[in-house]
Amino acid sequence: MPNIPIGAKGERKLLVTSECAITFLGAEGPRVLSTPHMIGHMELTSRDAVSPFIEAGFDTVGTHVDVYHLAAAPIER
Repeated sequence: MPNIPIGAKGERKLLVTSECAITFLGAEGPRVLSTPHMIGHMELTSRDAVSPFIEAGFDTVGTHVDVYHLAAAPIER
């Protein structure tokens, strides 16, 4: 069993580009970070935060997400 310290933290910065922006409102609609991409980067950040504490050959996997996407993050121009 890995010994992951309580309070382990991670940080990742994400540049919002058209590849991770919503498209369902069309090219002329608001182009902001999609919630699925936000959650994906949250999971990668969590994984990277604990990876130094888990054994080689093991990894993490998300099982539940309860998140609010409170504000739009527009494409960086």
